[in-house]
Amino acid sequence: MITACFCLLFFLTPLVMAPWTYELFEFNKIMLTFFLAAVIMAAWLVKMILAKKFIFRHTFWDWPLVIFLATQFLSFLVSIDQGTSWWGYYGRFNGGLLSLIVYAFLYWAWVSNLSLHSRRYVLHSLLAGATVAAGYGIAQHYGIDDQLWVQDVKNRVFSTLGQPNWLAAYLTAILPLAWFFTISKSKSPLPYFLSLIFTLCLLFTKSRSGLIGFGTAFAIFWGLNLWQQRRKVLKPFLLISSSLILITVLTKIPASRVDQVNQVDQAAPILISESGEIRKVVWRGALEIWRHYPILGTGPETFAYAYYWFRPREHNDLSEWDFLYNKAHNEYLNFAANTGTVGLTGYLILIVSFVIWSFTKIINLQRSLKIRKLPARRIGGKIENYFNIALLAGFASILVTNFFGFSVVPVASLFFLLPALAAVDANPQTPLGNIAQHPRGVFIQKFLIIFVVTLLLAISYRLSTIWLADTRFAKAQKLSQAGQYEAALDLLQLAVKAQLHQPLYQDALATAAAGLNATELAIDFSNQAVTASPYNLNFWKNRTKMFYQLAKNDPQYQQAAINALLHASQLAPTDAKIRYNLAILYFATDQSEAAFKALQEALILKPNYQEAKEILESF
Repeated sequence: MITACFCLLFFLTPLVMAPWTYELFEFNKIMLTFFLAAVIMAAWLVKMILAKKFIFRHTFWDWPLVIFLATQFLSFLVSIDQGTSWWGYYGRFNGGLLSLIVYAFLYWAWVSNLSLHSRRYVLHSLLAGATVAAGYGIAQHYGIDDQLWVQDVKNRVFSTLGQPNWLAAYLTAILPLAWFFTISKSKSPLPYFLSLIFTLCLLFTKSRSGLIGFGTAFAIFWGLNLWQQRRKVLKPFLLISSSLILITVLTKIPASRVDQVNQVDQAAPILISESGEIRKVVWRGALEIWRHYPILGTGPETFAYAYYWFRPREHNDLSEWDFLYNKAHNEYLNFAANTGTVGLTGYLILIVSFVIWSFTKIINLQRSLKIRKLPARRIGGKIENYFNIALLAGFASILVTNFFGFSVVPVASLFFLLPALAAVDANPQTPLGNIAQHPRGVFIQKFLIIFVVTLLLAISYRLSTIWLADTRFAKAQKLSQAGQYEAALDLLQLAVKAQLHQPLYQDALATAAAGLNATELAIDFSNQAVTASPYNLNFWKNRTKMFYQLAKNDPQYQQAAINALLHASQLAPTDAKIRYNLAILYFATDQSEAAFKALQEALILKPNYQEAKEILESF
């Protein structure tokens, strides 16, 4: 069962998505990961109960993982929003303390239960899932589903992962395993075919970070293998290299062009900021958070809140100036801002320990082969060294793509489980105990097994209620946007009942209640939302809209709307749109002097703010 769950994890996680949830991709992937981890936990516990012994295998990564989790826990204790730090930012869902604990657990479950024989099945599942994702991505390029997406998916594919850079990071981490099979199964065309479609799909993502990660993995894998076993590796290397050159020439795909001009109505061009320019500004904000919270940061996954405190004024000059940034778009700066120097150090210890251990293992095995002159075997010897290099190359590609972005569920799983693939040894699995010899022991075992199964059912039920609440929330959001507040309110009340401590649902319920002029209900749930998550800027903006809606029937709430927006301006001192909206509210309450001051502040923050200019010029 444990092996089957890991097979499902690797095969299904990159593929699963659902149109009924608020976020199509990441939410469903993390829910599946949590469920499979729960099943693995139950199976592992039952295995220990039957064996009448504690089953746990120590590896080189035990202490680095413990240190890493300890640093994240310390940051969680001082977090500015512990709900977000535990679950992760809603809409991303990956990176909260719970997800990190689950990934670490999956590592230990793997090394403690899977043998080298089991590893083969999981590897095949991993490559099978990647093949489906890559195949679908290639089909996207040729328009199989372009009518379903707002994005230009034919130009930059994202398959079942939701974003081109995420797909590219996932494929570059897996490609070295396909290359490994070109060496270990050199007579089979299948590994070459897998390498071809992975690479082709990668090119169709037009992801610069993915291509840099690909180059890193390519250099490490083929460089180390050619250095160690040139005669054995030369033919696969030449075939892979020539096919790479061929498909690049045939597809004529340049590097990603992100500095471009979109023509709207063949008239006013809209300049799109270059992604590197955007990253530099966001990275400056992340560094400012780190500078002000250098030890433990603001808490795991709280970047979306803390960034606005130190958001550079230059962010207003970008084309994406009013976008919400809930990640630093650099995993290392993300850890630095969210969990401080302590958390970043724990993360770097994970990375450095695996890289050093891998190089040491590869070099020592190579020396052993030379001294003993061992022949290549299916498991062990030269073939095993090729595999170690493939895992190191895939891990290195994640380090590169994480520098220009951040991990999503399939990539984060690989970050923790590629080292598990490397650490698993050939020791036989622990045999089960003889449950027929001690009747009393049999009774206790049955009782404990029933308890474990009950626990699994409880966790599964909890996960199902969370998933169902999200679907209700997603549907309610669409109804609210369409003005169907009564139907939205009913769904949101069900969602809040299932997720009592989810402030996002409370905030949405307040908006729907305001649309129905249910004053007390709207204010009550808005109070709950901002109390539970006081640094969530969106909640204060929505609170402003709520009071503005209520003020249409009762003018006394006009000042409450202004007060909510003033509080938002303190949370985001460089947000020009907040100043602009403040001016609108001031004008509505005949506070002209304050309105003009707010407009002037908006133009200082964003000199090209056309709407603010037009209002000032009209007076």
